[in-house]
Amino acid sequence: MVSGTAKVTTTVTAKSNVGTYPITVALGTLSASNYVITPVNGTLTVTKAQLTVTAVNKTRKQGAANPALSYTITGFVNGDKSTVVKGKPTLSTTAVKTSKAGSYSIIVALGSLSATNYAFTLVNGTLTVTGVKKASSGVTVAQAPDSEASPSPFDRLIPTWWRKGRG
Repeated sequence: MVSGTAKVTTTVTAKSNVGTYPITVALGTLSASNYVITPVNGTLTVTKAQLTVTAVNKTRKQGAANPALSYTITGFVNGDKSTVVKGKPTLSTTAVKTSKAGSYSIIVALGSLSATNYAFTLVNGTLTVTGVKKASSGVTVAQAPDSEASPSPFDRLIPTWWRKGRG
């Protein structure tokens, strides 16, 4: 019959850095009348936690310059702050000032990012280029100067020479 409990200890805490740490096993109150108990030590491995680096989605009008690209980092554990991260990711897009309306990827690359206790997951974003509005009829109507303005808005569609009685 086995009774009691072994005493298991390690030096790892919630704030321990990535690495391997010993697990020490001692007999404690563990006993067995018909068995020889041999404690065997082990190893505890602390691996990197994941941070997610996400490109912030942006929108701009067709013909305008691209806005400044930006990112967010989430997933910090144990009260860590963003100060544990060094460097910056690289952000890029294929959209240029003359790009047509549509969606363009904002690509996130690791760049110079580093953190002792974290690995990075990169999430791309989207730059949406909106089009220029056109008149629904497809006809552009120019307004006559004030000196030639007429009381009816439809009179502007009549050629000037016709309105002046030259027709």
